Amino acid sequence: MTVALVVTRPDTEQWWQWFTVAIAVEEVYRRDWMPGAAATAAVWLPLLQAGCPVEGKDFPAVTMNC
Repeated sequence: MTVALVVTRPDTEQWWQWFTVAIAVEEVYRRDWMPGAAATAAVWLPLLQAGCPVEGKDFPAVTMNC
């Protein structure tokens, strides 16, 4: 399994409705990223592992949290 970022843009041309960026394989995310998230009280990182929708307005908070 892979933890990935899926960007969707339903309001754009059909050929570019979404794309995926791999972040880490599941084992690396669980082993390396999650302890770091716990140590820094990161809110978004645990949510991203299972998948959670993030709107454009939330993007600054997510990037600051990662």
